[in-house]
Amino acid sequence: MKRLAFLLIAVLFISCQEDKKFETEISSISKMQNITNLLKIDKLQTFEFILKEDTLFVGKEGTKIFIPKDLFKNYTNGKITFELKEFYAKEDMILNGLSTITEKDELLESSGMFYINFKEEGKQLNIKDGKNYTVEIANKPLSN
Repeated sequence: MKRLAFLLIAVLFISCQEDKKFETEISSISKMQNITNLLKIDKLQTFEFILKEDTLFVGKEGTKIFIPKDLFKNYTNGKITFELKEFYAKEDMILNGLSTITEKDELLESSGMFYINFKEEGKQLNIKDGKNYTVEIANKPLSN
């Protein structure tokens, strides 16, 4: 009888230890996610303008964006909100979950990435067929 009681206590003890280990693992993952979120830098740059003529913007990291005046098919001459995010440091790419992967699931090395979006008074703007904007990437070595 003593052996049975000892066995039950041992099983309960081990079971509690495994629950604590599992809770510790979940807590560690949660803490890592919190740290990652804190390290992310909001890279969003916002420009507002009315597109009356060809326009050139230069981002904080040196990305140049040339926008021709007749780029959008649904533009109604209102205020455009132009959003830009530039990622040239490996840390920024990693912390923001960015990667470049080929169709064969191969990882490419990148010298940088950017995000561009155009809206007019909250409405997504669409580019006319046959039209485009030009982006010139900053000539920087990829930082480690």
